Amino acid sequence: MKMDVNSGSSLKKIRVSHKMDRSLVAEKSGISEHLITAMENENQRAFPSILLYKMTARKLEAFYKEESIKQSSDLESIPLFLRV
Repeated sequence: MKMDVNSGSSLKKIRVSHKMDRSLVAEKSGISEHLITAMENENQRAFPSILLYKMTARKLEAFYKEESIKQSSDLESIPLFLRV
């Protein structure tokens, strides 16, 4: 699942599809809510450099990937007859 680093809207889609709140993502990933919002709105001016913008995008991408793996493993641990 390689994602375009400059695509903030896709980061927002991933966050919404995993049903995560910005404050929860900020707490778990260590990135401030302000920067997450700027990233989702593709606002590079909120970052001191383009390098920091790209590094933050990669960190968010890795965080979302890790959380999706955790959620899928949690779902697999539930027996089929109990899943809704």
